[in-house]
Amino acid sequence: MARAGELPLIVTPTIANAKIKHCLVDGGAELNILSAWAFDQLQISWSTITPAPPFGGVTLGAIIPRGAVTLPVTFGTPENFRTEYISFTIARVNLPYNAILGRPPLYKFMAANHYGYLCMKMPGPNGVITIPGD
Repeated sequence: MARAGELPLIVTPTIANAKIKHCLVDGGAELNILSAWAFDQLQISWSTITPAPPFGGVTLGAIIPRGAVTLPVTFGTPENFRTEYISFTIARVNLPYNAILGRPPLYKFMAANHYGYLCMKMPGPNGVITIPGD
């Protein structure tokens, strides 16, 4: 059995007004990835995406993305929430995650991750927002 600090931080943010489960928070990644399946669930037109260059390091070999899009990402509750616009690369990737949030969103949200407690904290308009890991 895995102990605290050995598990990945998985959260459920609201992306473009839809809860997206199985979102990996990876403070070492420079890229934000949204799976093509998750993008389809958002019911946003594929005509809104822009071209994106190939990337690697997520799976074996280079990945040719479907494109890129900027979407609102929200954490918190209706009483205390925070929304930032995050650029995602959309790709068909064979991973157990619907999205990967890298380092740039963590900076935007001013988030602090605690892998021992499997939670993320960030400032909100009404105090600290605590996001527990799933």
